[in-house]
Amino acid sequence: MLDSTDSEQMSVLLSKYLDHDYTGTQEDAYIRKKAHTLLEHLNNHPMISICFAGSMAEGIQVPGSDSDEMLIDEHVTVMYPDQCIPPDTVYKTILLIRKADCRPGYVHLQLEQIGQKYSVLCFPCKTWPNEANEWITRTRLYGWPHQGLINTIVHNGCHLVPVGDKCSGNTLLQWRISFAKAEISLVHSFSHIQLKVYCLLKLFLKQIKEQLRETIGDDDILCSYFLKTTLFHAIENSNQLFWQEKNLFYCFWFCFNILIAWVRAGVCPHYFIEANNLFERKVHGQHQRILLDVLNNYCQMKWKCLSVGNFIKPSIWEHLCNTSEQAFLMRPKTVQENVFRQDALVASLLQTNGPTMENSLRQAIHSLSTSHTELDDIFTHNFAMKCLRRLATEKAYPDQMVARDNKTRYKSLKKCKRWMSPSASMGTDLLYLATFHFLTGNFFKTLDMLQ
Repeated sequence: MLDSTDSEQMSVLLSKYLDHDYTGTQEDAYIRKKAHTLLEHLNNHPMISICFAGSMAEGIQVPGSDSDEMLIDEHVTVMYPDQCIPPDTVYKTILLIRKADCRPGYVHLQLEQIGQKYSVLCFPCKTWPNEANEWITRTRLYGWPHQGLINTIVHNGCHLVPVGDKCSGNTLLQWRISFAKAEISLVHSFSHIQLKVYCLLKLFLKQIKEQLRETIGDDDILCSYFLKTTLFHAIENSNQLFWQEKNLFYCFWFCFNILIAWVRAGVCPHYFIEANNLFERKVHGQHQRILLDVLNNYCQMKWKCLSVGNFIKPSIWEHLCNTSEQAFLMRPKTVQENVFRQDALVASLLQTNGPTMENSLRQAIHSLSTSHTELDDIFTHNFAMKCLRRLATEKAYPDQMVARDNKTRYKSLKKCKRWMSPSASMGTDLLYLATFHFLTGNFFKTLDMLQ
């Protein structure tokens, strides 16, 4: 076992390793979070809005990271029966929350008022759920989350998603209370070290998946949501001064031991609704005992628990023990290297920063006129150009295919070219315009653009 000084030095090295391979610097994490926040804003629509969740939206880039999204029907309002119906919901569908015979965190919905109908995946509830009232007034000795963030989260309410409690027998009529947006807000409030601990927990889970599958027959008995819940509780119940780079492994170990204690007790309390035991469905009986043995074995390995598994090869521990790798990680990066890395990150994010909802162009143009930073300008301009290209490829170009005369066909092709040209000034989008010229028989123009 390393002594305290060696452990602190190794923690700093581990921090540099995560910076280089997974989380990026604090500025990189900010850029990722900003990109996803902008994308969510630009895709919002009066009838249907979108909420991005998962690792990518949280600012973490781990191989195999998920990028989840929820479509939210803004023409539906979910309320409690004792609430007054606001005047601005007169044309909306009203659904009332009713108690379900299952774990806290799941409810039934009763139709109260019919409005316009849309087929989407979840409904907004602007009211903070009664089941989570304890979270608002919970005693917090260390000031996280701060009161301003708590107020914002409560004000934004929650969502209802059509997922039943698999521990009950009547799942088809149940709706799960989702705190996805609240959880994103909490993760975005993490310090960079806390974000690295979150990343390390996710990497460790991926490393032990194979053993969980072999010993228990179920590699989903532990999921990343359990680890995020562990981290929320850990941060809330510890001094912020503890979360320092030199303590990175100790912070990871702190969370790991909380998880072991929960597995031993068979209880993983949901962060917002503590009465909801997330372990109830799977972590009990023989599976609970085997899982506890597996985690205890890793616990005895201390630092070398970072050497297990085949997901990362060479393992994290092998990277940290490699002297040439140590020298590379500890070498101060030049200004040019940092600028290049951030430019490369922005360029990669621009490839995914596209419209997912109809009628996003108007929102993008409005956002361009009100943006305050260069990063806002870059992402919003790129988004607007992709909206134009989408109009060109999905509307203007198909129109010319069914045109009955050459004049109509020419007008459609001209409109298509006009909408595609602005985006051709950024990155590889020039290839789309070159493809357009090729498809319309202008081969010399295509070759000229590919020079």
